[in-house]
Amino acid sequence: MSDNTASAKKKIEGHRAHIRTHIEKYKRYREDYEKQNMVKQIQNAQNQISDLRRKHPSISGSDEDTWRP
Repeated sequence: MSDNTASAKKKIEGHRAHIRTHIEKYKRYREDYEKQNMVKQIQNAQNQISDLRRKHPSISGSDEDTWRP
C-alpha cells in the first residue's frame, strides 16, 4: 500500500504543479475564452486529485485542490 500511496503522492504533486501554472496563466489572460480554457484545465486536474485522494485518504489536501476563480 505504501508504494501505491507514494505513487499517488507523486501524481498529485504533478497535478498541483499543473494547477499552479494554469492559475498564473489565468491571471495573465484577458480574453474570456482563454480564461475558460484554463478553468477547464484546472478542474480536470482537480478531479484527478479528488479521485486519487479518495483512494488514498491519508494524503492531505491543498489550496490547489479547491481553487476557483
